[in-house]
Amino acid sequence: ALMPVHSKDMNELIEMADKAMYRAKEAGRNRVVLWEAEPEPEEAKAA
Repeated sequence: ALMPVHSKDMNELIEMADKAMYRAKEAGRNRVVLWEAEPEPEEAKAA
């Protein structure tokens, strides 16, 4: 997870890194997971 690319604050950054870690664990040992969050819809950005 990279800041500010994947988040705007530290808690969100940790949450994204945590999700990637658990996906790697589910895939098996000795794995690296590149995980990219879904982009926000334009309506959500305007709100």
